[in-house]
Amino acid sequence: GCGARAGPGAITAVRSDGISVATGSGALCVEDLQAEGGRVMAAADFARGRAITVGARLGSDEGELT
Repeated sequence: GCGARAGPGAITAVRSDGISVATGSGALCVEDLQAEGGRVMAAADFARGRAITVGARLGSDEGELT
């Protein structure tokens, strides 16, 4: 599952089926995403290509996915 305890925006898992991101009330499983100006791709592939790791926070320099 996607459940994990971390502050909102923290990546809690990077798996073959997607990325888990903590929210204020649980977690969100991101399976596909599209970077600005890019193509839709699997979230796990995006994370590997950008070296996104567990503990990175969305919107921070090392984990920016905006």
